[in-house]
Parts: sequence; structure tokens; C-alpha cells
Amino acid sequence: MPVTSPEPLRPGPKGLHSPALLDSRNTHRTRTAAVLALSLLAVLALAGWRWHQSSTPTSITQVHLTGARGPAPVDLVVLLDTSGSFQAYRAIRERALHDALTWTTRNLRPADTVTIISFDGAAATLLPTTPIRGITGGAHVNTFPKPTDGTRIQPALQQALDHLQAVASSTGPSTTARVRSLIAVTDTLVTDADPHPIASLTNHLGIATMTLVLPNGLGTSPAWESAFSYEQVVTADSSNPDSIALAFAAAAAHATGQTLQLVR
Repeated sequence: MPVTSPEPLRPGPKGLHSPALLDSRNTHRTRTAAVLALSLLAVLALAGWRWHQSSTPTSITQVHLTGARGPAPVDLVVLLDTSGSFQAYRAIRERALHDALTWTTRNLRPADTVTIISFDGAAATLLPTTPIRGITGGAHVNTFPKPTDGTRIQPALQQALDHLQAVASSTGPSTTARVRSLIAVTDTLVTDADPHPIASLTNHLGIATMTLVLPNGLGTSPAWESAFSYEQVVTADSSNPDSIALAFAAAAAHATGQTLQLVR
């Protein structure tokens, strides 16, 4: 039988496997993959932004305290800096205080107390030591006093101590230990940040924890850091009452040992 050679392979359509066409297809695939990757990143970024928006509170009414806390009543001592430029934020501070006090009636215990002292060159009582049960009944917050020159925190600490001691004297010795927490709303540029008298005042007050509410973009002064070295620092927008009230909520959580959780 004669041996026949196999038929040669027939070429496909002209140009089907040409290098130029292969490069074009590879480029198209690369571009498609890049478009899909960018689209996926955009979707993920949008989802992340929406999650952040939904999980970031903008008002104190959107958060509540959660978690276990000890049996001891908590005394919140709020020192509010009203010196200098802070005078321009009086209406904002008043609304923030109103919202914060209303929030305490739903998140603190009836036996917990709040004391609010303003300070510049002198100290003034905005709210004497008041149990939460009294705030629930409609606590009266005094109006902000006329400004005086200077920024001194020691008179405010002393005035808070006087209020707490007056309450202790009127109610008799407490059979239950109390936890006292200091909340200072200030830019820390006080002129009497002497560590020794401040340590004496805070010791007499029995301060266990402290939160500094600092305006956004500012740092603490060296003198303040030497006088108050054990504080939690929370920043707030001084022009936004909701931001200030939320900072108060964070300070309350620090005082009770609880955490803030979004209201669902």
C-alpha cells in the first residue's frame, strides 16, 4: 500500500492568530477587569460611607449607656470654662446642658448627682448638687453670670466641694460609697494650674475619674497636663451643641464604667 503523507493543516481565517489581534484582546480584557475592580471599590466605599454614617451618632438622643456598672452612686462634677471667647457660645452651651441633663434622666440612676460650676476669673454655680430624681422633676439651671477677667479653675473646684459637702452634711453620713467624676469643659489655658493645691482639692473632692472635653484642634497646655495627668480626653466642636452634649455622654460613660451604644 502506498504511504501517503498527512494533509497539511489548513490555516484558519486570515489574521485570526495575528499578534496585533491578540494584543488587542488582552488589552480589552485588562481594561474590563480594571473597570470591574474600580466599580467594586466604588460600591465598597459607598457601603462603608453609609455604614459610617449610620453608626456615627450626631445627637445625644441617639446613644445610651450600656453594660454593667457597680452599685455605687455616681457624682458628676462639671466645670464649664466661660472665659474669653467662650462667651460667644453661651446659647450653644445652654442648649448642650439642657440636652445633656435630659439625657441623664434616662441613663443615670435616681441617686446619681450632677453639679455644674462655670468659671472664668471667678466661679459661679449653674446647678448645685442635684440628684437625677430632682432633674427628672425639672431642675433649674442658673443663667450664665456676667464675665470676669481671668481663667481660674481652683475656685470652681472649691465651689463644687462646698456643694458636695453641704449635701453630705444635710443628709448625714452615707452608708454607700460614692464614685465622683470630674468633667472639665475647657481649652486648658487656666492661670492657676498649680499641681499641689489642685491635687489637694481633687483629693478632698474624692475624684476617682476625670474627663477633659477639649475643643477640636486644640492640645492641652503643659501646665494643665502637670496638674491633671490622669484624665480621659474627648474632643468636641465648640460651635455645635450636639457635639458638646455627646462629649458629656462619653464622660458619663467613663464615670460609670459603661459604654455608649447607638439606640436602635
